[in-house]
Amino acid sequence: MPDAAMRAEGLLLRMIKTFKTEAFATITPDAVTFASVLNCLAKSRSVRNKAEKCSSILKAMIDLHEEDGGIDTTPNIICYNTVLNACAFSAQSGEEERRNALKVAVETFNDMRQGKYVSPDAVSYGNMLKCCANLMPPGEQRNGMASRLFTSCCDAGLVGGMCLDEIRRCLPPR
Repeated sequence: MPDAAMRAEGLLLRMIKTFKTEAFATITPDAVTFASVLNCLAKSRSVRNKAEKCSSILKAMIDLHEEDGGIDTTPNIICYNTVLNACAFSAQSGEEERRNALKVAVETFNDMRQGKYVSPDAVSYGNMLKCCANLMPPGEQRNGMASRLFTSCCDAGLVGGMCLDEIRRCLPPR
């Protein structure tokens, strides 16, 4: 259904509001709830600005976790990688949305590198390389960013098939 992602987001926002305002709320959002909504938004073809929407949902998750301190609301690697995936698949949008998606991807990846909740894994690096390939025009800037990402991935010992596939898409054969 074309409006499924927006309905899922609406349900999540309602769950958060209920959790914060009702002392005996019986339905509480957890990492699985957040990851499911993020995935729904990331894969939607009808949602505009999905990178920014996913980023704001991740921030809402972080805020909720910092308020209640519950282990169930701790942001996990799946949530962060899903935000990066939403960014990578914002390529069909206009130029401004692609720029915004790249900005969200860089901010999200940098948050991961700081390691407060998670650290980048092989999928994170692959998604960032996919962001470079999909959101940046070919040229020196893209080559430089992709090369730095790949070097960092190698240094971390996280090179996998996805990283190799995406670095081939990012860099010219030379």
